[in-house]
Amino acid sequence: MADNISPIIFGAMIGHLASKGHRPRWTSLAMFLSGVACVFGALPYFFFGPVTTIYYSAGTAYLDDNVERRKAPIYMTLSTFLRGIGPVIGFVLSSACLAIYEDPQHPPDYDSEDSRWIGAWWIGFIVLGGFQFVFTAPLLLFPKRIKKLPEATTTFHESGMLPAMLRLFRNPIYMLHMFSQIFKWFGILGYFNYLPKYIQEQFHVSASSAALYGGSLPIALSLLPVLLGGITIRYWKPNPRLLTFIMFLLEVATIILFLTLGSFRCEAPDYTVGTNEAMSRDDIELGCNRKCHCSLAVFHPVCIGETTYFSPCFAGCHLGSMLNHSTLIKRGLIISSTSSEAYEDCRCAQYLMTLNKSAYSRLDHRGHSVPLLAEKGRCAESSASCTYQYRLYLVSLTLSYCTALIMQSAHILIPIRCVDTNDKTFSLAIYQGAIALFAYIPYPLVYSYLVDSTCVLWEESCSTRGNCWVYDIKRFNGTLHYTTVICCALGAVCFLFVFAFSTRLDLFYVCDDENDVKVAENPKYTPTSGSISMTVSHSAKNNSQIRE
Repeated sequence: MADNISPIIFGAMIGHLASKGHRPRWTSLAMFLSGVACVFGALPYFFFGPVTTIYYSAGTAYLDDNVERRKAPIYMTLSTFLRGIGPVIGFVLSSACLAIYEDPQHPPDYDSEDSRWIGAWWIGFIVLGGFQFVFTAPLLLFPKRIKKLPEATTTFHESGMLPAMLRLFRNPIYMLHMFSQIFKWFGILGYFNYLPKYIQEQFHVSASSAALYGGSLPIALSLLPVLLGGITIRYWKPNPRLLTFIMFLLEVATIILFLTLGSFRCEAPDYTVGTNEAMSRDDIELGCNRKCHCSLAVFHPVCIGETTYFSPCFAGCHLGSMLNHSTLIKRGLIISSTSSEAYEDCRCAQYLMTLNKSAYSRLDHRGHSVPLLAEKGRCAESSASCTYQYRLYLVSLTLSYCTALIMQSAHILIPIRCVDTNDKTFSLAIYQGAIALFAYIPYPLVYSYLVDSTCVLWEESCSTRGNCWVYDIKRFNGTLHYTTVICCALGAVCFLFVFAFSTRLDLFYVCDDENDVKVAENPKYTPTSGSISMTVSHSAKNNSQIRE
């Protein structure tokens, strides 16, 4: 949380100082400090906040200042594309790191499929920190300004941090767009944060697979539309009103797609009792396991037929009953031979066999019907059906990312096109600080509380509550998707007002260099663009000549 608090405290000051200083050096310093933060994992959160504020505010403003305005969309698109590659690489790297145990020299006697597994998360920080050091030095070689502009482009306004802040707060487009993005990213980041856990629980895949296919794959596929959107804006050049209307329609499409995502699901497996209400020890203790004195400290699920038990102990399995090979029968048919972990002589399996012999029996080596084995892991729905739902979910997830990100270059340009030229760096710093305050900080707290409310069985260790072992997957599904949809809908409402004020967005594409030169050569020249910034600049120059 500290990396989100620091932009609020230092964001305005950093944006003000960076706008007056050598922005490539500021950006290089930020990247260097970010690399230091990755390597020294004990202090990352106090570094990440200020340095990301610098290179997203000073860096974006520096890029916009040194390219032609008509070409800015394509450069912003490339910047967004490269930034989008980061999470893809991060998910691939995390998938590889999580496959390694936290302490590689002392691996446990269980594998990564076990819920007790903790991956080597710390390896990723060392790898990423090293790469950031590599790109730090080249940034130091950039000049303070690449493109030389005439002095006439300097906008006349009252200097100082407080007047600049008041100008931003009185700008309706800036404020409405900022809150539209706050609501949008509150929902999307909250969803994204719990996406691997949701995929793991809903579609019965491992943590590493959920991170790889649910995280990196959809983002990677959505980067192509990001490029397409930037190229379209660059060459089509829709007027601001048409552009903001298209962006609003894409916000609505994102909402519809997130609603659709909740319809793809695998049926939740049955536990010893259903998961419609919170479980406790009384819920999972039955006549067949009541005398076993089982513990809730470790979740080690086993499946008998179509019922999942908390652990072999709760299935009534005796110590030393684990097998390495068996032939299983379900509903009277031999369905598989397995070398995975399984348990025989389980009292709950014997009880189930008395209820339905054909459904809960297997054949032993003599061909006699005996109770089913308790197989390691949770019971899963039909593999073909669940896999089909999973694929549909990934396709829809990719489409939702596409609609959310395709106009990201325009979203970057709006807050720097609706303010004075000299306020760009400062406006981006305030922008980042506000999003940190109202989105980055509260979304983990809100989503964590909501997701925890769907837990039906908690770890019990030393009479204290630990991790969640079992979720009510239907409530998890509804809570995650409806919360995200509500947040995105609020963002879309704010953006609808941005569309209403979009006629105030001038000089969105047209490069003002020619006007700058003409004003510098002839103070009596009136710019044809109608830009407020250019008109004030021209008046300021005339006033300075009168004073002289």
